Amino acid sequence: MESKQLSVDRTPEQADRQKIDEILTSRETAALIKMSEQTLAIWRCTKRYDNDLPYHKVGRSVRYLRSDVEAFLARHRVGGAAEE
Repeated sequence: MESKQLSVDRTPEQADRQKIDEILTSRETAALIKMSEQTLAIWRCTKRYDNDLPYHKVGRSVRYLRSDVEAFLARHRVGGAAEE
């Protein structure tokens, strides 16, 4: 059976928004912030960044929104000039 993909015309803004709102697994999130999955699990368990790094839990699965992870990194930036 041949797989077909539908072509959807998107503006660059829509493509950026889709990337920002991408749903990430714990493994993908850990890779993005260069931490271990275990560190993320400890942060969730101890509520270390409970209000700062939100996540979604469905059953045993944990997911993060890319926009939340990027905002978390921006809030924890130390020094240097912020890009605008």
